Amino acid sequence: MMKKILISGIVLTLTFCNFVSASEVTGDLSNQIETGITGTLKSAPVFSLDSGTYNSTQSVALSASSSTAICYSTNEDNPSCSNYNTCLSGTKYSTSISVTSTTSIKAVACYADDTQGPVSATKTYTLACTTSSVSNGTVSAYPSCAISCNSGYTLSGSSCITSSGGGGGGGGGSSYTPPVTTTNTTTTVSPITTQQTTNTATVLTNLGLNLPFNNPTNESQNSANRTYLINYLVNLIASLSSQSTIQQPVQNNPSVGPFNRTLTLGMNNDDVKDLQEFLVSQGEAIYPEKLVTGYFGNLTLLAIGRFQIAQGIVSGPSDSGYGIVGPLTRSRINSILGY
Repeated sequence: MMKKILISGIVLTLTFCNFVSASEVTGDLSNQIETGITGTLKSAPVFSLDSGTYNSTQSVALSASSSTAICYSTNEDNPSCSNYNTCLSGTKYSTSISVTSTTSIKAVACYADDTQGPVSATKTYTLACTTSSVSNGTVSAYPSCAISCNSGYTLSGSSCITSSGGGGGGGGGSSYTPPVTTTNTTTTVSPITTQQTTNTATVLTNLGLNLPFNNPTNESQNSANRTYLINYLVNLIASLSSQSTIQQPVQNNPSVGPFNRTLTLGMNNDDVKDLQEFLVSQGEAIYPEKLVTGYFGNLTLLAIGRFQIAQGIVSGPSDSGYGIVGPLTRSRINSILGY
C-alpha cells in the first residue's frame, strides 16, 4: 500500500514539474494587456503627406517605429531590405523626399534582425497648374503653367480677353453703350466722363492697384477691370483669413506643464500624456485624433508638426526639428500655458 502511494506521489510530482517547465511565458492579462512577451511590431512606414493633387513642389517625410532604416521607390517597383541597414532594391531614406513632378512612392521598413516589414500602399502625388485651362488660349504643362492667348486676345490676370483698339472692322459688337435715361418722350444719354474715369483710376492706383485699362472705352475693357478687382479681393480675403487662423487665441488650456525636457518619437511617459492633452486643446486642425495615451507615436509627431508650422517654428516636414518637442517648441507651448 505504501509503495502505491509513493509511486503515485512521484508521478504527480513529475507531471506537475513537466507542466510548469512547459510554460516559460509569464505575465498578466489586464487592461494594459501586458503579457511579458517582448518584441518589435513591424509595420509599413507612415507618410507625412497623403496622396492628392497639389499646385507646388511638396516634401514627403517617412517614419517607422523601431526600424533601423527605410527603403523607398518612385518607379512603382516594390522596395526591399538587404539587411538591417541596406536596401536590396530602392533608395535608402535619409531626408524628406522632394516631389517636383507627379510621383508615386512606395516604402518598406528594415529592422535590426535583418528582416523587413510590409511594403506600404502606393502614395501618388500629382502636381498640376492652379489654372488648368482658359477660354481663348492655352496653358502649358506644370511647372511652367504659362498662359498663351489666341490671336486677337490679351492676357489679363489668368484670363484671355479681347484685345482693345486697332483693327477697325467687325461692326459694333465690341462697343460699349452707356445707360440710357428716358424722361417722357425725350431720350438723353449719360456717358461716363473722362474726369470720372480718371478720378476712379487715381483712387485705385493710390491703393496699389494697377488696372488693365485705366480709361476703359468699351464693355470688354470694363469686364477685364472687374475680373482684376474680383481676383484682388479674393486674394485679400484669403490672406486675412490665414492671418486670423494663425493668431486665433487658444481657449480652455489644460492644467499641464511646464515642459522642461525634449520629447521625441517612441517615448512613453506622463510628460507625453500632458503634451497630448495640450495638443487636444489646440483644436482638430492640430490634433484631430485627440488620443491621450502617454505614447509618442506618429500621430503625436504629425500633430506637433502642425503646431510648429502654425506657430512659425518650422516651415515643413523637411525642416530640422519637425515633430520634435525641442527648446523652441517647449518655449512656445509654455508661453501659451502661461509659464
